[in-house]
Amino acid sequence: MGVIYFRKKGFIIMRYLFCFLFFLSRLSAHTQTIKDTIINDRPYVIHEVQPQETLYGIARNYNVELNQIVVQNPFVIQGLIPGNTILIPMMGYVTNRLPPSKLQNKLKPKVVVDSSNVVKMALVLPFYLDMNDTLEAYNLTDQPAEIYKRSQTALDYYSGVKIALDTLSQLGYHVDLRVFDAPNDSVFSYLLDSTFFDDRNLIFGPLYQKQFQKLGNRYSTDENRVLVSPLSFKNVIKYYPNAYQIVPLPKIQINAFVKLLKDKSNKGQIVVLGDDENLLKYTKTQLLQEPIPLKFKSHLFKKGEVPVKEVLYPLLDEKNNTVIVPSNDRSFVSRLMPVLGSMEDTLFTVYGMDSWNRFDNLDMDDLVKLQVHIPSVFNQSGKLFDKFQKHYLKTYLAYPSKYAYAAYQQTLYFIGQQKFGDIYDFQKTNKCLGNVNLQFPILFYQDYNLHIVD
Repeated sequence: MGVIYFRKKGFIIMRYLFCFLFFLSRLSAHTQTIKDTIINDRPYVIHEVQPQETLYGIARNYNVELNQIVVQNPFVIQGLIPGNTILIPMMGYVTNRLPPSKLQNKLKPKVVVDSSNVVKMALVLPFYLDMNDTLEAYNLTDQPAEIYKRSQTALDYYSGVKIALDTLSQLGYHVDLRVFDAPNDSVFSYLLDSTFFDDRNLIFGPLYQKQFQKLGNRYSTDENRVLVSPLSFKNVIKYYPNAYQIVPLPKIQINAFVKLLKDKSNKGQIVVLGDDENLLKYTKTQLLQEPIPLKFKSHLFKKGEVPVKEVLYPLLDEKNNTVIVPSNDRSFVSRLMPVLGSMEDTLFTVYGMDSWNRFDNLDMDDLVKLQVHIPSVFNQSGKLFDKFQKHYLKTYLAYPSKYAYAAYQQTLYFIGQQKFGDIYDFQKTNKCLGNVNLQFPILFYQDYNLHIVD
């Protein structure tokens, strides 16, 4: 037993010796790839990315927050490339700073600036950096790993914010931006409890309803802080007087296309189809309101019920139908559209919800054939969009997504209120303390493009 114990002990010693030597070799390689620098009176380390390194690993090595690295090196969100260099901040947070401005006086909504005339902005989005790190770590090719699919919306949105900050910089605005990755409730709770947002007077995000409500509960009584819900269609601002929701609430969307139908003196059969009893009932009430009540047929699909032609045929006219679908359920909508689209010799005009903009499983042929109309804050047209697209192409060598343009508009509106204050129209509605956007176009599909309803 003594010999066996000695061998085990010797094996353990050799194993630790090997690990120690390996650590020294890694440390030596690490120290050869870094050097110090000073930028704007702040110290940084210039780190050269090594094969198989991850963002989390680099952050741990330098004992800095992951978000500090991302703010200074936004391109790392798309993956680390061995041989590239990144800046590691060594003293507190590093921010994207733009020149000071004399234009930042009165804002509506009011975004407070500090004594140096700076808007302190936070961007809280689900970048899923840990998932991208994992994909990069298991990438055995010379090419950058693919981006984690659920990161794309946040990446697109962030790219639009950056273009907006460039535009605002040219106009003389001064913005201090911090970017935070909030992929889940536990990470967001940590950020909130760590008071990272306490000095921010303009906060975009988070995207998820529960997280935004936590943010609202923390800061709702602070009149000097503006909270922006950038993409949610749910009522996340109901109890927060300093919160602003870009996407109009479902009932406001329904009001818009019911008004459109009444203004157009709609001809043909009107049919209301849905899986949400409250929204279906509200739509029917609006259609019946004086002075122009409209006749219609309706059907409420039970949870899990599959839309089939046998249910729809008794409701529809043989020639011309206007179908209103007040539903935000991706599964229901994606099953209903192909059924309607398969009905030959019948003309359809379908009215849907803004949330359909985010349903990537809807077939374009069905959207065009059914002449789908949707209220939308993703209106990619006009002089402002043309200017944005040129700037985006020059910067990223790619065409912008709808999320990038939405971010561009929203950032311009809340910071550059004097010049861009007509982009949105926020008002308080009944039973809602927050501020809801009432200005949005209704778009429709035609010739495989989206057009604005006149």
